[in-house]
Amino acid sequence: MASIRDRNKDERELITGTLSDLEDSIEELKNRIEYLTDDLHARQERLAIWRRRLAQLAQGSGADPERRRRPKGENLRAVINCLQGAVNGLAASEIQRRTDLAWSSIQATLKRNSDRFVEQDGLWRLRKTTVVAAPPKGMFAKILNNELDLDTVDSGENESMPEFDDEGNEIE
Repeated sequence: MASIRDRNKDERELITGTLSDLEDSIEELKNRIEYLTDDLHARQERLAIWRRRLAQLAQGSGADPERRRRPKGENLRAVINCLQGAVNGLAASEIQRRTDLAWSSIQATLKRNSDRFVEQDGLWRLRKTTVVAAPPKGMFAKILNNELDLDTVDSGENESMPEFDDEGNEIE
């Protein structure tokens, strides 16, 4: 009877070993499937990126549409429009945030147009423009016909010439 017990013991060890091998191989396959799934997702993502890039090139623009070059004068107009409502002025960083222009474009626009912008205490404002009142009707004709010279007008000797204040309003 010992031989039947020995055979049962041998068979049990064989079955136990086989079960252990199968469980190990299943675990290994699961790990490979997980790795391959991650690899598949990464490659699908890369494929989508390259397709988008190709579509951009097909549209005629190899660059990012946000980085296109603006037409001449557009940066200046954007900065002027931004500063028009700012009574106290704005920092260059705030102008950049509001206009969505590149920082270097803001700096260049402000520095190249010193006749339009003034900086005080780190805040940029539009330079105040002086309004010159038009001379009274017919004044140019009188000057051109030598009926009135500029020295007479400047000295105030001509009583028919009205005077104007700084805002262009006639002083009575």
